[in-house]
Amino acid sequence: MTIDDIRIIYPEENKNCSVDYLVNWLGFINRLSNINKPLTELDSVAYMIYKDHKMLYLSDLKIIFEKIMKAEYGTFYGSVDAQRILYAFVQYATERNLLDSKNRVEMQLKNETTKPVKTELQKKMEEIIRNAKTEVSKKMKELYSDLHGPEYLDKKNELINEQIKYDLENSREDFLNKHGQVNHAS
Repeated sequence: MTIDDIRIIYPEENKNCSVDYLVNWLGFINRLSNINKPLTELDSVAYMIYKDHKMLYLSDLKIIFEKIMKAEYGTFYGSVDAQRILYAFVQYATERNLLDSKNRVEMQLKNETTKPVKTELQKKMEEIIRNAKTEVSKKMKELYSDLHGPEYLDKKNELINEQIKYDLENSREDFLNKHGQVNHAS
């Protein structure tokens, strides 16, 4: 669920529940930091966060606020600093986008490397089928120009199958001849 989903789920007239939710988080930061000068403009800062980062998930909010509390985006000196909090959101969004981009690139690379690679046999079969279709198309024009419709398609398929069988047998014999495995007794 995103920050903006709160506003959508809890629509109230003259009130944005998403901003109220962020105000509660900012109040928690005030209490936890135990600094003499807490953040006073909670509503304004919450609205600025909402306006620029409403598509972040609630789980993202938890992570950001934990990082703020751990001073990963800088420490507060004497007062809770609105700019430091807003900067933390910008920094987190940048980190998140970079991580997302990295994951997309890694996934794309993984998909590229796991694409099935055609074996030599598969390539040879495709070539034989392609050649058989070409040969049959020529024969059909020369010998069977009087056929039409289903008769034409049936004859064409019959000839393609015969041509493929013939080409496969010749390819097998060529392979065996190249590798000295011909059975001369047959």
